[in-house]
Amino acid sequence: DVAMAAAAAEGPLPGAKGSWRLSVRHADFVYLKEMLSLNDQNPRWTDAHLKAVYDLSPRHSLSLLDVYSGDRLLETGDGVDERTTIDQNTVGLTWRASWSDRLRSETSLSHSFYSRDLGQQFHPPDDSYNWAIGRRTSWLSVQNDNLLSVGAAGQLRFGVQARRYGHDVAYDPVPSYPGLVLYSTGPWRYR
Repeated sequence: DVAMAAAAAEGPLPGAKGSWRLSVRHADFVYLKEMLSLNDQNPRWTDAHLKAVYDLSPRHSLSLLDVYSGDRLLETGDGVDERTTIDQNTVGLTWRASWSDRLRSETSLSHSFYSRDLGQQFHPPDDSYNWAIGRRTSWLSVQNDNLLSVGAAGQLRFGVQARRYGHDVAYDPVPSYPGLVLYSTGPWRYR
């Protein structure tokens, strides 16, 4: 069993030139963890979706799509607590245009990210060795796609796309005692 809640709403945009829809779900695996022998782990999961479409004119529209998910896991054990946090999100804006009966185009801008944080916190007397790892990945994309009808015989599709990708990993020791200095070369960063 899963303790779960969900909500959704939708409606027209002001001026009746479009519509929107939003949904959110959240789950706590409180009963399922006993069946799967997850012991002291406490998994949680959330997702949310948003879509809006706005009609600029009969031949042009803008649409926004946002999709998010998040996972949380806290595991307590003998001498150490481990926490994992994962967040993922993609948001995109698209302009659809019908320039004529022969030429249509779609231009979009999108951004996605993934982050994962893993931390360990030790119980006394080993708690001076707490640490955390943070990973961040992101993508940015701009794309234009065009479709030109060339008579009854065929179509010509053309466009352009540009993407940027970034990845960052950080290994950070977490000080737990004021004034305590451990020999380390951290925080370490890889980019």
